[in-house]
Amino acid sequence: MGELSVKAAGLAGEARRASEEGRHGESQRLLRRALELVPDSALLHYNLALELLSAGRPGEARTALGRAASLDGQDADALSELGRLETEAENWDAAGRALAAARLRCPEHPGVLNNSGVLAFLQGRYGDAESFFRKAVELDAGHADAWFNLADTLDVLNKAEDAREARRRFRELAP
Repeated sequence: MGELSVKAAGLAGEARRASEEGRHGESQRLLRRALELVPDSALLHYNLALELLSAGRPGEARTALGRAASLDGQDADALSELGRLETEAENWDAAGRALAAARLRCPEHPGVLNNSGVLAFLQGRYGDAESFFRKAVELDAGHADAWFNLADTLDVLNKAEDAREARRRFRELAP
């Protein structure tokens, strides 16, 4: 994985500030300039993907996430986000591959487990979805999305009392 040069790190910092200020186009431009200096930076590719997603450009974001995932063999975040994108696009096979690879890299990553549960739920594999969501909240009791998704799954499985408890936990965490 490429280490950032001082100049690339400065550009990445400027990109972060631009993003925080809602100047996403400027942030993308700065990240692309930084990538010209350090093309093998998984972090820069990942951040560019997030900016592209915020700009409604999922196709380009997929490419950047794939590059980030290939550059950093330990990080599961890019694969998890890629799996989430593929799930939203109903590309079930691609989503399954990305999320399975993410789980191999980090089997106890609550976000990966939550995204895996969403895919399982949408495919009608409710028992698998329940397992993924339960594991996610076991690892991170503050993961509001996983509690919400667990409640919906438990409703489908006719586990009303457990669903009520999961909804209560979600409401405690939801902003």
